[in-house]
Order: sequence, then structure tokens, then C-alpha cells
Amino acid sequence: MMSSIKKISRKNGFIVILISAIIMDFTGAIDIKNNAGDEDTYYINSELAANLNDENTSMEKVNIVDFEEFKDVINFDILSMTLLTQIPEFILTKFKSLESLRLNGAGIQFLSSNALANGKNLNQLDLKRNKIYALTRGIFTPLVNLELLNLGSNGITTIEDNTFEGLTSLKYLYLEENNLVKVTSQTFAGLPKLEELLLRQNRIETVEFDELNLPRLELLMLSTNEIKVLPSLKGLPGLERAYFAENQLTSIGDTFEGLSALYILDVSDNPELHLDLIDAAARHPQVTWLHLANTGLKLPQSGSVPPEDVRSEVRKLDLARNNLSHTTILKHLAFFPELKHLDLSQNRFKHFSVDQVESLLPNLESINLVRNPLNETWLQEALPLLQANNIEVKVRLN
Repeated sequence: MMSSIKKISRKNGFIVILISAIIMDFTGAIDIKNNAGDEDTYYINSELAANLNDENTSMEKVNIVDFEEFKDVINFDILSMTLLTQIPEFILTKFKSLESLRLNGAGIQFLSSNALANGKNLNQLDLKRNKIYALTRGIFTPLVNLELLNLGSNGITTIEDNTFEGLTSLKYLYLEENNLVKVTSQTFAGLPKLEELLLRQNRIETVEFDELNLPRLELLMLSTNEIKVLPSLKGLPGLERAYFAENQLTSIGDTFEGLSALYILDVSDNPELHLDLIDAAARHPQVTWLHLANTGLKLPQSGSVPPEDVRSEVRKLDLARNNLSHTTILKHLAFFPELKHLDLSQNRFKHFSVDQVESLLPNLESINLVRNPLNETWLQEALPLLQANNIEVKVRLN
């Protein structure tokens, strides 16, 4: 048997329970006691917790001493208790004031509405790094005040339609590092206050968001998936940050048009996404951070002419790893008068004209030229010109 002391401490007048154990073998009951001589610190005896597994233990076997003393507990954490297959029902039954429940790496495989039935006061539920493989409708219905739900790093392959319906207070939903293949509008129905939706690092191929209605969503992260076609985002009028890096995109189309609040757009590392830089920026003039690294971006041989009726607000532009080599690169970027930070690293530049940098890019503060085959003679001439305009230059040839 391996186990460790479990500390329960008061924080800002409330009690926080921390349970951290690795259980190899155990038979015994839970026994919460006040540590002698210390009124603010409590311990759970080291003979702990495989009996928290509902398959093996009934509520009668969970012996908690002087439970009235813990009626104001607001945080309950169980970490690395790998024999736990479900959320113990006694936690929310007994700790009625609980606001935060964290069960990380606890071995949980199943979620039931019974275990969460008394969770109306929960504000945060963190179930990261467990073994949950499916989410079914109704399991979260009791959690009417929940604002954060973290289900990252599980093995979730399926989510039933309307699973999150009823979580009318939810603001943050984290589903990173799972095995989802498809998500639809019905997957995330009934979340009127959702602000952040993280779906990074799944296996998502299909995104059907035509009827998605998340009016307050600000952050959508779908990076590191297998998406080929961008979804409709018309139901996300408040979207500010959109991440679709490391997918299999071939075009952007009008996916982000009309999203007036959008200021960060990242579609980097989609090598088959062949874009016209000026057209892409003109479609989204309000974007201030535009990430287009490794997108197969090609520039015309002559300087682009910016549309007269459109002014780009881009301040940070990432064009790294695009096989660029045009000597008139700065003229191509005249459409970005507000540009402050330019990343041209890992391209094929040997040299380019910098004599008009002050007039073309008057607000430029830094330029990254790392890992370009730059001509040393050109560097000796160009660096003083750039530095004279207070532009920080990052250079590393290899």
C-alpha cells in the first residue's frame, strides 16, 4: 500500500480540502480529524480512499468525524487517486457549500447524474486527466451555477446532443486533448453565457456549426485537429480569438466575415491553405494579430495595391515558414500601415529593399529574420538603416 498525508487547510475563512494519494491496496474507512494543537489545519488519516470507489463502498462505510465542522468547505481536491472509477456521491451530499471540485488523474471512467445531483452550488468542476470516454445528456443538469467545466485530457470520443443543455451559467468549457472526431451545433446547445470553448488537440474532422448559437463566445480554439473545411461561425457575433492552426485547411472563404469583434486569427500550419495575403487581410480589416505561418502563402512579383476603401489594423503579422524570397517584400506590406511586429523567419530571403521602411511601415518596431540565407554584405548595410528607425532586428543564420 502506498499513501500520503492529506491536508485540509483554511483559506480566507473557508476550508480547502486536498487529497493526494496513490493507492495500491486498501481496506479502511475515511476518518477526518482535527490535528492536535492546530485549529486551522485538518488531516485525513493515511489509511485512505480506495473505498471512495462507489463500486466497493456504501455511504454507511464513509466515516467522517464531526462533520458539522466542515459544513463551510468550499474547495475539495482529489489528485492522483487512480482507483476511483466514479465521483463519490458523498462529496456533494455532505459538503453542501462546495463551490469547487477538482478530481485530477483520479481514474474516473463514468459520470452519473446521481453523483452530481447535489451540485447546485458548484462553480467549478475540474475532471482533467481521467479516463472518461463518453458524455451523455442529463449528467450535468443539476449544475445550474457552474461556470467552469474542465474535461481535458480524457479519452472522450462521443458527446450526445444537448449534453450541456441546462448549464446556463457556464462560461468556460475545456475539451482539449480528447478523441473527438465530430462536433455539431447540438453538441454545444444551451450555453448562452459560454465565453471560451477549447477543442484543441482532438481528432476532429467535421465541424457542423451552421445552427450554433453562442452569442457571448470570445475564444474558439480548434487547433491541432484534422479539419479540412472551416465551419460557419455566423452564430458567434462576439468572437474575438479564433485558432485553427495545424489542421488540413485549403481555403478560408467567408468564414470569418461579419465577425466585427475578431482581433486574433490563427490559421498557421495549414500548408495546403493557399492565400492571397492582401485579400485575406482585406476581408478581415479589424484583425490585429494575423498568423499565417506555413500556409503556402505566395506573393505577386510586383507590389500589391491596397484597396482604397479598406484600412488594415494588423499590428502583428506572422509569415514565417512560407518559402518567401521577394526583394520587394516591404512594398507588399504597405497595406499594413499599423504593423508593429513582423515575423519573416525561416523563409528564403537573401536580401530585400529597406530604404523605404519609414514611409511604408512607419510603426514597425521589430522584424524577425531568423534562419534566412541572408547576404552578409546586405546585413552590414541594412541593419544600420533598420536600427536607425528604432526597429529591433532578430537575426540568426542557422
